[in-house]
Amino acid sequence: MEALESNFLAFNTIVFNFSKYIKIKTVWMQYSDCFFIAYTPILAPKIINFKHYNILSTMKRSTIYFVAAIVLTGLMSYVVISKNEHANPLKDILDKTPESKLPMFVILYNMDVEGWSKSAPNNARFKHKYKVITNADNPRRMKVSVTDFLPVGKDMFFEHYHNLDMQIASKKGSPQGDQVSLIVSPPGYAYYIGNKKMGRWVTKQDQITWRFRRRYRNMARICNIQAYPVSKTRFMNYFHNYRERQSYYGKSNEKNLYGTGSTFSRNSRRTSPFYDDERENKVRAFYRYQSRTGRNGQNIRSRSGNAGK
Repeated sequence: MEALESNFLAFNTIVFNFSKYIKIKTVWMQYSDCFFIAYTPILAPKIINFKHYNILSTMKRSTIYFVAAIVLTGLMSYVVISKNEHANPLKDILDKTPESKLPMFVILYNMDVEGWSKSAPNNARFKHKYKVITNADNPRRMKVSVTDFLPVGKDMFFEHYHNLDMQIASKKGSPQGDQVSLIVSPPGYAYYIGNKKMGRWVTKQDQITWRFRRRYRNMARICNIQAYPVSKTRFMNYFHNYRERQSYYGKSNEKNLYGTGSTFSRNSRRTSPFYDDERENKVRAFYRYQSRTGRNGQNIRSRSGNAGK
């Protein structure tokens, strides 16, 4: 009997201490009567009949179910976190775009980081929003769509931190099979600007710039070349030195012409804000913090998209 009483008291103490950490005091209060009744046959056997031990049995089963639920919730949370850490919606978009909708390309339309603070940097959740252009070379069939914010992994977030409003992926058909490119470039540079089927170079005030034909005016809007004309000199530098080789951001007076923070990006239209918004503040604060501290004791600044300027 003394051993049974000792076990009850030990179990009582464990559950009480456990409740303080997982905030189940309400559950503890619900079961407190059960513990009292369970001890009563030991302390006052003449008052309570032995049949009250059925309550203890019920309580034990309920506790087992409750602990099992906590363990299951923890496992599910781990699975979700692990899945998001390696999420790559860009690959899903490329894989699921059928040949009938090629060629296509994807622009990084917006980005966000949630749940982050300096005291809990590992709680950060990363998100991307994409603009997807399919049948890009067919003005009648071309379709432009914008995704919702999609979870992405930390590595992918850092890889594309400098690529807002840039083309970050493309896919086109060929006799040898579909060709996928992940080389970053300004919208339209890779296959459409400089394509004589879609437009021509025009000279105005001693400046040679690209102009799309009228039937490709949607592509002109996507590339925003009316506000930011593409000079032939700059494009030929890209074509001969960067195209399908390395990322290209242009450069003028030591500043990027394209990509996150550029004038081109700041003036690009988007349905959900980034610049001059809390979203920009969160993303930049997180990136600066991680750039200083690194993820595994290593500085990660060298991983950012600084190549090919």
